[in-house]
This record gives sequence, structure tokens and C-alpha cells, in this order.
Amino acid sequence: MPFPGYPIAVGKTNETLSSNDHPAHHNVLGGAVNYLQDQLTGLSGGENVQVASYMLILSDGGKIVTMDVAGANTLTVPTNAAVAFPIGTIIGIYQKGAGATTVQGDTGVVVVNAGGVGGQGAMASLWKRGTNEWVLTA
Repeated sequence: MPFPGYPIAVGKTNETLSSNDHPAHHNVLGGAVNYLQDQLTGLSGGENVQVASYMLILSDGGKIVTMDVAGANTLTVPTNAAVAFPIGTIIGIYQKGAGATTVQGDTGVVVVNAGGVGGQGAMASLWKRGTNEWVLTA
């Protein structure tokens, strides 16, 4: 689901919406734009480059964590008791290295859509939805 919370319909491609288009098309486009703006606004804190498997720390909130690892590696989301990220925190993930990056929660943490980032050059985002619940959008 590329835009959590926004209904995205696929059908038209490479077309420009005009004032004559159906209002629902504007709602879909507006929802997608709002989601992307929220993502960009939340990721204004810089970059944290890692060269091995890594567990997130509080200062990663609002940053992009770059996984520059040659072999398979894991990015782990800690429990709220260990690292109290505020609900709503967004963390970007960039797989720079050739090693497959897997995102998982520590014991007691639910990561909805947990799994791979998508391969070398791919980006994903983590959004903290609840005390020990995160959503991965890859």
C-alpha cells in the first residue's frame, strides 16, 4: 500500500488532471501529494550512515538511515521502553549497499509489512503508529 490512509486508484497514467475531471480524481491526487509532503517534512534531520546491522536510536527520528552494507543485514526497531520515539515519528531507510536490508521489530515490537527494503538503491520509510507499532512502507 504505497499511501497509507489514502485510497489510491490506478488507471490513468501520464495524464494531467483538469477542472473538468471527476472530483474523486482530485481527492486521490491530493491525498497522494499530502502523503508525500508529510514524508518529506518528517525527514529533514539529515542522514545516519551504517556499515553493519543496526538498531535505531532516538536521534534517528526524522533522519534517513543509510544501510551501506555489502552482505545481508538487519535494521531493528527497538521497543518503546528502550527508545521512546514519539508517536508519529518517521524514519527513512536507504539501502545503499548490495546487501539485502531487512527491517524487523525487536521482541514486543510489531512492524506492519516487516521485511526487505527493496534492493540496492531502494528507499522505504518507517512510521510510528502506536507505542510498539510501526508501519514499513517500502
